[in-house]
Amino acid sequence: MLKIYTVCLATLLLLSVSPFVSAATIGQVEQFNLIGENAAVLTGGPGSAIGGNMATICQGQSVVECCILSGIQSENSMLSQSADAAGKCGILSVLQEAAIGGAQEQLASTCGPKAQGQMLNVGLGQVASMVNADGGAGGGQGAVTDQQQTVFGDGIMNESQFVGATQYADVSGKCGADAVATNLIGVTAQQTQMAAN
Repeated sequence: MLKIYTVCLATLLLLSVSPFVSAATIGQVEQFNLIGENAAVLTGGPGSAIGGNMATICQGQSVVECCILSGIQSENSMLSQSADAAGKCGILSVLQEAAIGGAQEQLASTCGPKAQGQMLNVGLGQVASMVNADGGAGGGQGAVTDQQQTVFGDGIMNESQFVGATQYADVSGKCGADAVATNLIGVTAQQTQMAAN
């Protein structure tokens, strides 16, 4: 079974509707969390099991021409998981977990201080195993995440981050075989910029 989840969020903050923006100041915050779990388990066979997930997050916000001051932020993330198990006897399994999170903050004024910050966390875990089995189990998962933000005014402040991660595991054997393959990935990226006039 393949499940496709797509979540897209686009937000435009204008001077007249944002509680963060006053005459010559921009303040913006974006945050997202994406969690995926996937499993394919075959017990006792013969047979097969297949599972998969796909998810996409898109966020964007901007404030334009606020007393010669503009700010733009965007965050995008994509997660893909797939797993399968097939065999004649024993227990074959693939278990996958993923957690992705990001946050951005912007604060800028035309003649005052400016600050930007970004944070990305990506964690992937996967276990493919077989116990007293005849067959094989395999899985793969990948994540791609990026963040970009820019402030235009009496100067330009720009930040961008990109994280890409991929895992693949496969176990196979004849009747009575035991095997385990385990993958773990953890990535944290953080940036901060500040400027004072």
